[in-house]
Amino acid sequence: MKYRNKITISSDGLKFHSKKECNRYEQLKLLEKSGYIKNLQCQPKIPLMVNKKQIGNYIGDFKYYDIKLKKYRHFLIKYLDIIIYLYWIVSNF
Repeated sequence: MKYRNKITISSDGLKFHSKKECNRYEQLKLLEKSGYIKNLQCQPKIPLMVNKKQIGNYIGDFKYYDIKLKKYRHFLIKYLDIIIYLYWIVSNF
């Protein structure tokens, strides 16, 4: 395991690689039950594209549809860091 995380089991029986991720899942499940979000997905694949070519996939933590904002939301912090880094690599060759 990375960063000394502990595998944690959610109330639904799903396995997560950290307590923080499991807690966030529980929060999102409550939001889904109360009608604030819908279509909650765990570990969605997001294609990494450079010059219209797919160079790999990023597997995010969660993806869901925010009803108030009327758009899909991703856990994208890591994804944006990877895109910036890949753009830097490609532009320096």
